[in-house]
Amino acid sequence: MCRNFQPERSEQERNGFRSWSWQPGAFPGCQRNKRNPYESLTLDALGQKFPPQRCHLYDAFSWRVRRLRVSREVCDFDVLIVWRKVHGEWTRFFLFSTFDATVTVGALLRAWKARWGIEVIHRYIKQNLGLGRCRCRTIQAQENWAWCVFEAFHAVLKIRREEPGRTWRSAQQRAALEAKTDVLTEVKPDPTVLNAA
Repeated sequence: MCRNFQPERSEQERNGFRSWSWQPGAFPGCQRNKRNPYESLTLDALGQKFPPQRCHLYDAFSWRVRRLRVSREVCDFDVLIVWRKVHGEWTRFFLFSTFDATVTVGALLRAWKARWGIEVIHRYIKQNLGLGRCRCRTIQAQENWAWCVFEAFHAVLKIRREEPGRTWRSAQQRAALEAKTDVLTEVKPDPTVLNAA
């Protein structure tokens, strides 16, 4: 929720650029700079004030976006109301940007999509490698953890290839017993498994 906003008059406002200003004593909400300067707006209300029809269409993304500049004593930032079609219906989300006003909305959207893509890929890698259980703080420790997970995965696959009827859980237990035996008896593991990783 936007909070504590009061209208601010500036040259940008005279040029049609919407501006918002933060005042510490104001009541929660966003204040609009037009006819009703003390109208309180939440993010939900902003979304209702700027439906998809009132937002600019960006063909590269098939999204409709409205950019609103917010001025604060500490720093200025932009609120982007982004409308996109999901299953045939318009849904919205909000992006907050502290980039300079000269950065275009298209550039902001490309940066956000790239960042979100990285987040999704990282989440899949963490889930598949079990990194969610890893308490490692350094990159080297995470690499070691990932190497151990790959080794365990290859050991389970080896057991499943040898005995195709075995369940995944049973293959995990058998691979764990073999690894324990290898460690306790100091038997060297199969070098082909190490090279496969």
